[in-house]
Formats: sequence, C-alpha cells, structure tokens
Amino acid sequence: MAPNSKAEAEPFRMFYPRPPDTARLQFLTKFDSSLDFGKKRSSFMSKIVGEEAPLSIGKPYGVEIKNSKIFVCDLAGRIDVIDLVAENIRHFTPMGQGKLLAPVNMAIDDQDNMFIVDIRAKVIKTFNKNGSFTGAIGGDELVKPSDVDLMNNKLYVCDTDNNRINIYDKNSGAHLSYIPKAEPKTEEWLFKPTNICVTDSEIHVSDTGANCVKTYTLDGQYVRKTGSYGTKVGQFARTKGISVDKENNLYVVDGAYQNVQIFNDKGETLMAFGAMKGLIGGMILPTSITVDYDNMDYFLKYVDPKFNLKYIILVANQYGNKINIYGRIVPK
Repeated sequence: MAPNSKAEAEPFRMFYPRPPDTARLQFLTKFDSSLDFGKKRSSFMSKIVGEEAPLSIGKPYGVEIKNSKIFVCDLAGRIDVIDLVAENIRHFTPMGQGKLLAPVNMAIDDQDNMFIVDIRAKVIKTFNKNGSFTGAIGGDELVKPSDVDLMNNKLYVCDTDNNRINIYDKNSGAHLSYIPKAEPKTEEWLFKPTNICVTDSEIHVSDTGANCVKTYTLDGQYVRKTGSYGTKVGQFARTKGISVDKENNLYVVDGAYQNVQIFNDKGETLMAFGAMKGLIGGMILPTSITVDYDNMDYFLKYVDPKFNLKYIILVANQYGNKINIYGRIVPK
C-alpha cells in the first residue's frame, strides 16, 4: 500500500547516538558486491551476452580509500577495488612474485604506490600505480607484519610477534629503526601490536595484547595509553583497527564487542557506534577503520537532508555487511 503520510514516505535512517540525543553519525550505505550499485544490464544486452555475474567482496580485513576508489584487503588473496565513479568492483590479483597470499592491510602514497602487508609471506609487497609489482620490504627483523602506515617517506609496520613497530625508508626499503625501545612488560612496551595510525605528530598503535591504544611521538617517546580491558565504556575486549580525524579524535575498532569507540586527544570517551547486530549499520567481526575527507561526493545522496556531511568513516567487517560507510554529520 502507498504511504499515507510524509513520515511513512521517508526512508529509515540509523543515527548515532539514537534519539532523543543529538545525532552525530549516520549510517550511509554498505558494500558487499557489485549489486550494491544497483546497475544491471538491459534486457536486450542480457539476451545477447547473458546476465553479468556480480563480483563480491570475500573476507575483508583492511580498508583504504583514495581517488574515489575503496581498496579492500581480502584474505582470499586479492585486493577488491570498489570504484565509486565507474560504480563497479574489480579484483586485483597479481601473479608471479607479486602474488598475494594473505593481504591484511595496506597504505597508498601520494604517487598511488601501494604497500600491502602480506601476513603469510611476512613482507610488505609494493606495487606502482599501474599495479605492477616493484618489490618487497622486510627481512629477518620482520617476524609477523600486520599493518602499515606512511609518514614523511617512512613506512611504519606493526610487527605483532616481535612486539614492535619497524620503521623503513619508503623508497629504498632500508630498515631504519624500531619503536618502542622499552623494557618488556612495562607500560611503554607493546604486547601484541596489530594496527597503526600515524599522524604528522604521533604514532597510535592498537596493542591487542594489552587491550588498549598506545601513543608515541614520531621519534618513539611514549605519550599515553587509551582504554583498558573490561566491559565498561572506554574499555575493550579485542582492539583492532584505528584511525584519527582532523580534530585528533581517535577511532578504535573492537572485534569482540563489534563496535567502534571514539576518544578525544585526552583519552576521554566521546561515543560508540555500530554495536547493534542485525540492525542497519551493525557490525559483525569488524577489523579495520578509515576516516576520509576527500571522497565524499558519492555518499552525499544518502545523507539525511537536515544535516551536512563533514567526513566519512569506512569499517571493514569479516561477515555481514563487508564494508560499512558512516558519515559524520552536523545539523544545517
């Protein structure tokens, strides 16, 4: 039946926090396969060449976005590329020396070179903007790489089983140093670092073994700890991906509680979102998060007309909605 009121005609939208609190985030959309773009061949073309099989995202782990393309590290041994302009999905599956065994996270520099963490090969595999394999970074000093980030021509790599962050020259691949230089089992030490986010002044590390995020200066000096193990607000059970916005707010994925918590630069909890499994915007085994200000155009059509969009937040889930897109919103 047709809706009989304006309220019934409006689409359901998920906001965080929920009413009557002031909305700060809105769930915008999700990507599981090329069908999410809603594009189908015409009936005429379908009769000639048949229906086009949709390309799907398999088991995602890391997620990045650049130049209107979302790059998903897929444990199936590939990178799933979601093109927001062409409105399609393609699979990047290099062969030969560049073959990806288990890509878990990646970083992309200003020249569109890709640095992909292959956790099974135990190296960072590098590709140029054309997708050609250009080499591998990592040697005996790298035991189990799990995440990577870039800053000032340096590559920062989480080494989970070596309890440290290895630092490399981005261009030569030379190993420069590592952090932290701390005594084992002290607060400054890393117990099981899994994810990293580097800003122009700080290094944030998701220390899954300690269920917190530890922050260091760029030269490796310990600054603070955010969160702890527990069930209260501001506590974690399994810290995963992290990201930072332009206001230095820290976003932390919790793979066990299946949500994201946001903290200010003093470590104070601001809010959480995404914990409602089975509902729009829910998460199932989330792993990675990225805050982005440069690729919002495609998502403006999903924003509630009473709000403006400040930036988007991408969260990868291993099950359910594979890539969730949320928007930071402000009232008009």
